Amino acid sequence: MDEIKKFKSGKVWIPPEKVEQAKSVGLLDYFKATRPGELVRKGKDYCLKDHSSFSLSENGRWNWFSQGIGGRNAIDYLTKIEGLSFQDAVLAVLNEAPVAAAYGSTMSENKGSAAAKAEKKLLLPDRDSNNDKVIEYLHGRGLNDDVIGFFIEKGMIYQTKGYRSVCFVGYDSNNIPRLANIRATVGDFKGTATGSDRSYGFGILDAAATGDFTKGIHLFEAPMDLLSYATLISENGYDFRKFNMMSLSGIYAAAKNVQDSKVPVCLARVLGEYPELTKLYVHFDNDMTGMSAASALKVILPEKEVHLQPPPKGFKDVNDYLCNIDKTVRRGFER
Repeated sequence: MDEIKKFKSGKVWIPPEKVEQAKSVGLLDYFKATRPGELVRKGKDYCLKDHSSFSLSENGRWNWFSQGIGGRNAIDYLTKIEGLSFQDAVLAVLNEAPVAAAYGSTMSENKGSAAAKAEKKLLLPDRDSNNDKVIEYLHGRGLNDDVIGFFIEKGMIYQTKGYRSVCFVGYDSNNIPRLANIRATVGDFKGTATGSDRSYGFGILDAAATGDFTKGIHLFEAPMDLLSYATLISENGYDFRKFNMMSLSGIYAAAKNVQDSKVPVCLARVLGEYPELTKLYVHFDNDMTGMSAASALKVILPEKEVHLQPPPKGFKDVNDYLCNIDKTVRRGFER
């Protein structure tokens, strides 16, 4: 089968057979492979946890009855509901749901079946023979060589084969890969590898090795923000390797009643495993979701010392700050 090709112009060519492969993935299989926590069984079909009128069928079709929108497969959903272009939707399915694509839209619910077992296994994208495009991309996002080199050496960042995307890998305390976030080096595609456990995140937990939990943990929404922060503190003369830092696998907007807000599943796992982490430094985005989620943590984690440290005003996130502030005025960035 031909490989997907990315050109210097930014254009992407997807072989027709890969387009057909992506079209064969039903929405239910796509959600089972990438977002199983959002599914709720409803009779012979499924609905979404937050949208009971959204029906997903075993044959791959779906209908959002309250909105009068439906489709035949995952591609239809990603283009109609999430607003992706057709090409980006194809890339999303091929990157995020290789297991579903391989089995078609007939995955058995038998927990002992090969398909069900494959669903639960983290399928890391194949590694490329080098990391040249990834290094070039990360340099373009403002990261320095020390940070890039460290995370590549640890196997936490690598270049995927074929797509030449950057893969951010999250490990458990036994150094076993549990989650992988994928980011295109050309275009805007972002995805999560099939079988990723979203209770794990991407980052460094130096305290697990040194036992020094007094420094607390720095929290970010995305791997790129964590890496940007590592670059900033490195430029200020600190050894980023000795910080506890974690990017979370998704955050929740605060509930209308803040007391009902949820602790991000990744953070809940880390705090459960390391209760000695009592200081939280929150560097979420400067948008409504990020700010409300950060503020909610102060309310729902009263036993913790929560410090809100968003990017300076006028900047969307930590990477935006890193990319748009001259090095001469970065010093003193709050850490």
